Amino acid sequence: MGNESWSTTNQVGIAFHIFRRNIVRNCGIFGLQCIRAKSMLVEDNMFENIGFHDAEHTFESAAVKFH
Repeated sequence: MGNESWSTTNQVGIAFHIFRRNIVRNCGIFGLQCIRAKSMLVEDNMFENIGFHDAEHTFESAAVKFH
């Protein structure tokens, strides 16, 4: 969601997110990940069984990513 490219300049209207009333289950590495996100609203979500893999530095492996 949002600005997916590292080389793209900031654009008006990018990186404003609402993530509400979701169920995220069985994500082996990350449930939610944010990079340079602005004006986010994350509320009333349920995350279950997250992070059961023994891995790190896998930045593109989240169930939900905000850029």
